[in-house]
Amino acid sequence: WTIEKVTALPVTIGEANYTTFYAPVAVSLPAGLKAYYGAIENEYLVLTEINGTIPQGTAVIIEGNQGTHDLTIVEDVETIADNALEGSIETRNTFANAYTLQNGSKGIGFYGYTGTTLKGFKAYMTIADNNIKGFAFDFSTTGIEGVKAEKNATPVIYDLMGRRVTKAQKGIYVIDGVVTVVK
Repeated sequence: WTIEKVTALPVTIGEANYTTFYAPVAVSLPAGLKAYYGAIENEYLVLTEINGTIPQGTAVIIEGNQGTHDLTIVEDVETIADNALEGSIETRNTFANAYTLQNGSKGIGFYGYTGTTLKGFKAYMTIADNNIKGFAFDFSTTGIEGVKAEKNATPVIYDLMGRRVTKAQKGIYVIDGVVTVVK
């Protein structure tokens, strides 16, 4: 038997250039990778970039080029409060309301997971609201600033006078809190 000190953890990023990660130790990001944690605000998962080091026990989304990258183990840093992402080092049986990073109907995002197990060292979300189908990444902004919750419900639409309308015609409306131009 040989005992070797582990100094790095590998993370594999797929062709969509995103993956999730969770570890019981703090790790530093190599050049070219970005990590984000998330907080739920109203119907959005707002992502915040982590600069340089992922604290121990922090579930994150990692963005970077496809391939395997080594994350160097470092001394622990201050933990992040209010992270909507969760993780475990163990493979777990699927449980109700689990959402994982997937390429779903609206593109890359967190969607309801229908598999039988959640892999260890990966991040996921649990949402109690059964009406939410997922959180699709919104690439219409520069970088990743947030993700919008997709719901089964009919959208809430207001005109610019603040009156609620049932259907948007040509013009500018506020649809589910987002200013939208209907052509």
